[in-house]
Amino acid sequence: MVKIASKPREAIIDSTPLEASRYNPYALFNPHYQIKMDKAHIFHYSNYPLFMIYSDGTTNDKSCLYPRIQKVAEMNPEMSSIVLDAGYDSFKIHADIWRTFGIHHLIQFREDAVIHYEDNTKRINHRVNKMWRKGGDVHQSIENKLRFLYDNGGKKQVGKYLRNINCLDEDFSSKYKNRSGCERKHKHIKDTVNFDVRGSSAYKQGDVHL
Repeated sequence: MVKIASKPREAIIDSTPLEASRYNPYALFNPHYQIKMDKAHIFHYSNYPLFMIYSDGTTNDKSCLYPRIQKVAEMNPEMSSIVLDAGYDSFKIHADIWRTFGIHHLIQFREDAVIHYEDNTKRINHRVNKMWRKGGDVHQSIENKLRFLYDNGGKKQVGKYLRNINCLDEDFSSKYKNRSGCERKHKHIKDTVNFDVRGSSAYKQGDVHL
């Protein structure tokens, strides 16, 4: 499917609850949803679910992000953007996604999000210049300087810089709106796929990938 795509597609990263019977001995109770459940952490490629990690119902969404994007990166998909909700809003995730795929991503931010004005191009240059002995070069493109910082202990600063781009983008809401179809896709998946893997040995070992 990835190889036959005629043009770059938008990707969506999200998770969805898989409600379990209250009599199920394996499923954990999630206090937010107030149900016993498992979770499906899905990487959508356009209209298609490309890769999924199955977890227990209390697993934090962020902890399943990096192995997901690493597996998808091996498939080498052509993507125009990657969209995520505010549950993934962290400097580390901003940096990890950009470094893995090298494209702009849209992570929703809350209304009270703090813009780190000090983490601008001037600050990036300052940090790169301090590491000139390691090969830092302020005359490189901003993309190369961000890669250099990421690979040399500056992941947090890279994440702040990338997050600022979204926070300062007046057109962010219109770019982000395509995520609205994600819940519809989740419902269709749960209506058509049997996720009952709780008794399997892979589930007990916490290693269920689809």
